[in-house]
Formats: sequence, C-alpha cells, structure tokens
Amino acid sequence: MEGVSAILSTAVAHHQAGRLEEAVLEYQKLVTGGIRVPALYQALGTALLSLGRSESAVDMLREAVTLDPRAATGFANLGHALALCARWREAADAYARAAALDPALIDALVEEGVALEQAGDGAAAEARYVRALAKRADDPRAWALLARAQHRRRALDDAIASYRRGLVLRPDAADLWNNLGAALHERGSLDEAEPALRKAIELAPDMAQAHANLGSLLQDRDARAAAKASFARAIEIDPGNVGARLGACFAELPILYSSADEIEAARAAYLAALDRTIAALDLSVPGVAPAVAAAVGQQQPFFLPYQAQTDTDPQGKYGRFVCAAMARAHPQWAACATRAPAPGERVRVGFVTAYFRHHSIWKLFRGWIENLDRRRFDVAGYWTAGRADEETDAARRACGRFVEGLPGYEAMAAAIAADRPHVLIYPEIGMDPIAHKLAALRLAPVQCVSWGHPETTGLPTLDWFLSSDLMEPPGEAARYTERVLRLPGLSIDYAPPAVVPAKMDAAAFGLRPGAMRYLCCQSIFKYLPQDDDALARIAAAVPDSQFVFLGHPTSRELTGAFAARVSAAFAARGLDAARHVVVLPQQDGPRYAALNAACDLFLDSMRWSGGNTTLEALAQGLPALTWPGDQMRGRHSFAILTKAGLDEGIAADADDYVARAVRLGSDRAALDAYRERTRACRDRLWNDRTTTEALGEFLAKVAGGIV
Repeated sequence: MEGVSAILSTAVAHHQAGRLEEAVLEYQKLVTGGIRVPALYQALGTALLSLGRSESAVDMLREAVTLDPRAATGFANLGHALALCARWREAADAYARAAALDPALIDALVEEGVALEQAGDGAAAEARYVRALAKRADDPRAWALLARAQHRRRALDDAIASYRRGLVLRPDAADLWNNLGAALHERGSLDEAEPALRKAIELAPDMAQAHANLGSLLQDRDARAAAKASFARAIEIDPGNVGARLGACFAELPILYSSADEIEAARAAYLAALDRTIAALDLSVPGVAPAVAAAVGQQQPFFLPYQAQTDTDPQGKYGRFVCAAMARAHPQWAACATRAPAPGERVRVGFVTAYFRHHSIWKLFRGWIENLDRRRFDVAGYWTAGRADEETDAARRACGRFVEGLPGYEAMAAAIAADRPHVLIYPEIGMDPIAHKLAALRLAPVQCVSWGHPETTGLPTLDWFLSSDLMEPPGEAARYTERVLRLPGLSIDYAPPAVVPAKMDAAAFGLRPGAMRYLCCQSIFKYLPQDDDALARIAAAVPDSQFVFLGHPTSRELTGAFAARVSAAFAARGLDAARHVVVLPQQDGPRYAALNAACDLFLDSMRWSGGNTTLEALAQGLPALTWPGDQMRGRHSFAILTKAGLDEGIAADADDYVARAVRLGSDRAALDAYRERTRACRDRLWNDRTTTEALGEFLAKVAGGIV
C-alpha cells in the first residue's frame, strides 16, 4: 500500500491533537488496506473507545491481541473495552490474561476483580483484591473495593477493617468515610458510625447519601427531628434519593413514646407521610422502580406494630407499592410458574433468613428446619447475612443445601430461583433488609412468612402467614393480608435452651438481697407509656420490690429516656424510683440465663408479649405472668402458659395483672408453689413434633396445589 507512512503519520498527529474522528478515518484506511500490525489495531481501538464506540473498539482490540497474544497491555485495554460494554465475564478473562502475562500489572488484577463482582462472582472478586493487596498494600482503591465487596456480603467486621485501611491511605476520601459509617451503623456501633458519617459530610457537603445515612442513624437514636432534617437535606441535594424519602416517611414512627396521645399523633403523621411518599415515587418514570428496589428493606416500618393497633391497611398499601417496584425492576422474578412435585419427588422447601445464628429467630424455628421428614422434604437454607457462629454451623448441617456469602440480593434471588423451590418460608419479615427484598419477589409458587416479627407484611407476594392456633385470637383474617394457617399449639418445635447459666447471684447484678425481683426483660420499645402505671401500682403494694429492665443494645440515649419515663410513673405514685427501677445493660447468654435464675417473677410486657424470652424464663424455672392482648403479638406468653397448664400466670385484664403480681410478690409460699409448678410443667413446651408434622402436611398439600 502506497503512502503507509504518510497515512500513519497523519493518523497519529490527529490522535495526539485530539481530532479523534479524523484519526479513526486514517487508521481505518490502513486496516482496510490490509495492514495487520498490532499497534495499529491498538491505536484504532483506543481512539474508538475515546469516541464512546465501545463495541467497535472491542473488535479492534481483540484483533490486536490475536496478532500479539503476548501483549499484556493489549489484553488490559481489551478488558477495559469489554467492561464499558458490560460484558463482564469476557472483561474478567481479558484482565486475567493481562495479569498472567505481566504480574507487574496489578491494576489489571484489581479490574479483574471489579469485572467478576459485576458478573456476580463476589468471592472470586474478593480473592483478586486480596491478591492485588498482597503485591501492593498501599493501594487505596483496592482496599475500598475489597471493603465494598465484604460489605455487600455483610461481612461487616472485615469490611470495617478494610475501610479503615483505605482511610489510612486516603484520609480525605469522603466516600470511604460514608461507607465506613454505614457499615458501623449496620453492626450497631452507633457511637463510632456517627462521627464517620459527619466526617464524610464535612469533606463532601453535597454527598446526598451521607446525609441519608446520617438520617437513618439519627432515626435509630430516636432523634427524629434531626433525622428528618438530614433526610430533607439528602432530598434537596438529590431528589431521586429514594432511601431518604422512605427514611423521612418511617421517621414519623418513634421508637419510644412519652404518652398514649403521642402514639395517635405519630400514627396519623406516618399514614399521611406514607401516602405522600408513594405519590411522589411514580414507578412508571424511568429509573424510579430500580431506585425503589435498591432502597427497599434498608428503611422499614419496623416500629409500626409497636403501636398495638391493626396494621392491615397501611402495611397492605406499602406492600403493594414495594412489590410493584420490585416487579418493574426485576421482571424475571415478577411471576413464577406453578409447579408441583413429580410423583415420588421430595418437596423442595427453602428457608430464607439472616438469622441462621445465635438469635431468637433461629431458636424459635430451627425445629422446623431440623425435623421436617427428609424422606418427604428437601430442605435448603438461604442465609442473607454474614455474621456466623456455632449455630450457623448447626444450620449448615441441618440443610441439604445451604447458600451463603452471595454479593447482594440479586445474586441470592438468582440462586433461589435456580433451585426451583416448591415452597419458600421466611421466618420473619420486617427486620432483615435482604429478606424483605427477596420476599417482595416471586421466587417460588408458594411463599410463606411466620411470626418471627408478628405483623402482616402487606406483601402480595406472600401467600400464607404460618401462625399458632393458641396465639391467634378469633377474627385473624382481618389482621393479615396473607392467608392464615393456624398450626397446632405454639406452632413451633422448640428445644429447651442448652445454655449454662453463669455463676452469678442477684447481688452480682446489683439487686438487693431479699427484695421481690420482677424481671421485665423485653426490648424497651415493647413497653408503652399507658402501661407504666401498672408497674408502679405493683411497686406501691410490694414496697421491697425491684423491676429489672434491659437497656437498648446500641443507644444510651434511648435507655436513658426509657428509664426516665418509667421512673416518672413511679414518682407519680410517690415512690422512690431509684429504689425500684433497675436498668441493666444487655447480657450475653450465660449472664442472661443467670439473671433469669436470680429473679422471682417474669412480668410479661402487656401489648407485645415475650416469645423466646418467656420460654427461656421458664427454662430457668422462673414463673411468668402475662395479660394477653387482642392481637397475636400480645398473646405469645398466653399460649405458652396455656400449653404448659400454668393458668395462674394468665391475667384477665390490667387490674387482674396487678393483683396477681402483688399476690405473688407478697406471698412467698404462693410464689414458691408457682415456681415448683413451672418446673414440673415446662417440659410440655419442648420438642413438640406435632407442630412440625402439621407443617409437613400443609407443605405437601400446598406444594401439590391441594390447599
């Protein structure tokens, strides 16, 4: 070809001067003229990339490495072009070739990790980041990427450590401060999270997500005015920040209330905010549904049911909105074909939860997972969280298939759908953000939720609420958007706790010798202000009494506000609150068991009763007193005591509750007799296989389309 040198010189001159279109025309003359030189294809490919013509660039760059398969930089450039085309697996392969050809190309190893993460292979991505950091430990980007990958699979301790390593290298990186704050918040380290988020805002005042994250943290401190201000600032900066909009809505729900009137005011404010929020998020507008899907679960109406009212309407409204958004964002999981087990095939049942670990959810529902008949059921566990302990190992052993460590809910949804379960069971919805997202998709033809968080979900994707016949009062259909299955007894197959109490007596907890010790160990937000006076009435009639509460696990402010409110109720009856009210920090398992053993009577919270806490009290021989409410969530202890045959612990109303607590607190012989009966009868509560058998019969029928 004549004039090759002149054409090439012209092309290079155009390229260097930024006249890319002219450069491409000149390069193409050489290509069409049959010039097959790797550098030519590299130059043409990079020019096309700069013009945004990524697919054409891929063709040229692939030809370049075909001509020179030892060119590490060529493969790195090809990987970059493929990544721009979102061809992630091919990009990862190209970067891998580059890194293999030239180990000094550490950036190629990092970019391979990014491509693998985008392709859904988080574990492989993490391995690449770790390899890169082993070669170049001072790479802040690699630390940030490793931290993000660990964060996505909810390995929070690891993520926090990696974010901090990155910040040593880039102390002015606002995004790392923001992500560190978010991870610390998720772990419950609020005192560490808040300064990290404020540092992010100091460095980047217009970072909307940092303001939204700070709002979420302040909401968890019940600093609602400050939380709303942070959410408002996030929305001002970025009107499309759906998480901030949902956060502002849910910030209308206090954690603690000062009066019954405040409950009604907060409820009205929340209902109005919910309507406004849904109206403001038009799912038909491009980009809105994916943004809602990303935010779902991160903010939840968790505190709505603690108002002790029926929530079918607001939960249904929010649930329909969430499911509509998830269906638009993920149409591949918006529906699921009906499928029944083939003759002789086992029913595939999946349990989806974050709480395959030492947690009340695992304690309550592990019997279902361990004791379903394996001749009839193939049981899978889908673990959405990353903090493991010895109970996680027990869950792994109990499940025929156990899926864990996936990077984000989309990867988990794909894994579940690929397993083709006949039935999915969510032990709770309302606490774990990933489970909430997954439950709003249709990943199985039959999807169930149970009472780990005893509230209707409002999600039309959930078909059944697996409840307890003893716990449910009449008229359950009006309280749920799901169909209700009333399993026999307590509905659960509960094993007695195996924990060995610490060697601690009452004095070790700061309790007075000889005092009547009432254990009130529920989460403090279960206690509503209209019920504080009942406790004060008991104290007035039992002068040498102490009421033992456990503070909020992460917030000193909430603990202090609760103690002040309860103390005010005691003071209103002329009582020295300091003599009667004891607020201890949260206790570990052995210490908590010892605290139960050191107390005299378990006083159940009145409108949201204990479940696992009541069972653990009885396991330590601690007698219980309850007043059943008019909703299932207020009748757990009623069902437990009924099944055990301990009717003396069930009050008819508030006055009867006070009278029974006073009688047992004043008559040591009566209390001792009740304690002995508790010890004699508690074994009726353990290992009730009839519940698991009934669940199995239901699962077989519903999977086969009979129910």
